[in-house]
Formats: sequence, structure tokens, C-alpha cells
Amino acid sequence: MPSALCCRPTSWPVTPSSPREAPGETVALPYADVRLAGMAIATDLTGPAPSKPDGRYLVLDLEVTARGEPLRGAPPDVRDRDQRRYAVSPACAGSLTLATGIPSRVRLCVDLPQSAFAGATLVLGRGSQDIEGNRRDAVAEFDLGLSPAGATTLWDGARPLSAFAAGAIPPRDWLGR
Repeated sequence: MPSALCCRPTSWPVTPSSPREAPGETVALPYADVRLAGMAIATDLTGPAPSKPDGRYLVLDLEVTARGEPLRGAPPDVRDRDQRRYAVSPACAGSLTLATGIPSRVRLCVDLPQSAFAGATLVLGRGSQDIEGNRRDAVAEFDLGLSPAGATTLWDGARPLSAFAAGAIPPRDWLGR
């Protein structure tokens, strides 16, 4: 005789609309508080494993505090204005794995062509990547607020930055100061 528990469907909480925030604002998700502390464009990443992008690195410094339990986030991505996805580089944080209640600094680096900067959005959440178009949990979207002129200004002012994944103590060139 089959168990009454064997065949229950599994449901995943899905947020139909994601909070959209601007740089500097904190998004309070059910599992973490996330703040985009700073943003820059880098010509290359310095450190123990230097890295040079095909385009330029969009460098995003986040402050994240996990709530309730350790956070294992899906790999964040950046979407351009046409909704093309660009993955984070393993030269910085490839995904979020953070202890509960301890504020952490996380640096995301995404190799983008110049045409992808204007209108770009950072998307992050926990769980796995998209499942039939939906994330498994609440997702935050940060509108990076880059106009074509603003993106060009950042592109032209790009400089080398340090490769950094995550930790309580940020690198000297932390953008959120």
C-alpha cells in the first residue's frame, strides 16, 4: 500500500513581481537584506588570480546579511535592456554562500560588452536558476540606473580593481565607502 506522503506535489514559493531597487537602497527579502553599496567599471581585476575581460567588468559591491539560516544563493546575473543574461565571473564571487546574521561584503564582476551597460539590471535570489521561467524564491532586481551617457562615462573612466569574492572585511578599493 503506497504511503500517503509519497506523491504529494512539491510547491516552490514564487514571487510574481520582484522588488526593484536603485543602488544604495536595501532590499529586504525573506531570507536576506541586500544593499548595492557601489558600482564601477573595471578594465581588469588584480590580485592572486588577475583577470582581463573581453569587454569591461561591471563591478558591483553588495552588503548582504542572511536571515534565519545560512544563505546559499543562486548565481546572480546581469540582464541588459533586451533581457540578455550575463553570468558573474568566477574571478570574484560566483554565487552567494553566507553565514546567518553576519554582514558580509560581496563583490560581483560581470564581463559585459559596451552595448550592455545602459539599462542593465542586477538580478539575484536563492535556490536554483530559472525553472520554467520562475525562480524558486523571492528575487531582487536592482535597476543600475545607467543611461547611455552614464554608461559611456563609466566605460571611459574604467580602472583596474581588485578581485574579491566575499568576507567581513572588504578590499581597499571597496566601492561602498
